[in-house]
Amino acid sequence: MNTKNYVLDAIEYLEKHLLEGVSLEQLAKQFNFSKFHYARLFKAVLGENIGDYQMKRRLTIAAMSLLETRDSILNIAIMCGYSSQESFTRMFKAYFGITPKDYRDNKIEYLNLYKYSITQEDIERVMSYGTATEYEIIHKNSFEITGLLYHGDNKKHDVARIFNQTAQKVQLDKIYNQIDGVYGLDFCKNEEVRSYEFDFIAGIDSRYFSQIDRKDAELVHKYIPENDYAVYSLTSIIEKIQIQIQRNWFSLLNDELYVPCDNYAYEFYPNGFVPNQKNIDAYLFIPITAR
Repeated sequence: MNTKNYVLDAIEYLEKHLLEGVSLEQLAKQFNFSKFHYARLFKAVLGENIGDYQMKRRLTIAAMSLLETRDSILNIAIMCGYSSQESFTRMFKAYFGITPKDYRDNKIEYLNLYKYSITQEDIERVMSYGTATEYEIIHKNSFEITGLLYHGDNKKHDVARIFNQTAQKVQLDKIYNQIDGVYGLDFCKNEEVRSYEFDFIAGIDSRYFSQIDRKDAELVHKYIPENDYAVYSLTSIIEKIQIQIQRNWFSLLNDELYVPCDNYAYEFYPNGFVPNQKNIDAYLFIPITAR
């Protein structure tokens, strides 16, 4: 059995028993495979361990149920394998950054945190990320991004949350068809060597804000200078975007013609992009200069 089949069979088994919970020991025994190697194989292909995969899938089902059914929060918690509403609420808030009740009341899907069942196509896409990356060179005039600022290490899906908070802050659902898309700006404020913490702004082009909106104390404004950029296509699978970004950076560092410059880069999610849906690609813009 090849690598893809080992993982696909494991995913199929996990999905059938998702609400019961499956341990690594059970999975290894089911497929007569070393627990040691199964754990490493699963994490190497999917970027997370089996426990995290099950947790995210359960919470995704719970989030969908909160918006699509009238079942009580307690019943949804029990259905998804939690022993009490309290334990479910703790896990839900730890992952989505909001309580189940508030999530239901807000009626806004946090699609960028949803975990969908992995398919063979997904696995093949992940395993192909190590191939050479292509980019397009474009020139962009200066512009400004307005949004919410995050500073930290992103250990708790904070970047995904700041996108969701920004969407609510700027009432993205009301202006979405009027804008070009959403930006995610990664930058550092000085030239010191960066630690695991970083600065990030999730926002939109400032020209779409009125003067009244710009006075909101929580919003920050960041000027982006005129520049040449290496532009890379990014998958719509949110969890895999950071893997692609890292490999694009490394690839560009070894490029024969260009080298990254300045102290920022940004992701662009064009109008029509839906997280984790294979409809429209996102893009990574890295400012460059000739070697």
